[in-house]
Amino acid sequence: MRRMCAWCGKDLGGKEPSDDPRVTSTICGDCAGRLLAYRKPVLVVSREWARLYEELVEMLKDRPEIEVVLDRREPTEGEGAGTDWRGPDRRRGRQPFSLE
Repeated sequence: MRRMCAWCGKDLGGKEPSDDPRVTSTICGDCAGRLLAYRKPVLVVSREWARLYEELVEMLKDRPEIEVVLDRREPTEGEGAGTDWRGPDRRRGRQPFSLE
């Protein structure tokens, strides 16, 4: 079985010599390093505390690895505004296989 990087497509060789033509995906060391370079902590300030946004940015200016963002999502209408999800539920639907 051959291993390929799912990000860059680099052929990473096989786990052991075989005639198995199947391919499995993984991530190579270079792509894993690039992924880690983009990961950093993010402080999300809710609309409820928006008045503190500028103060938090000022407090954390010496910590450039921490990004401060203001939550700009619009609350949904109706009861429980801002707490109930109105998007599609991807957990429901046709099962990929049947137990019948």
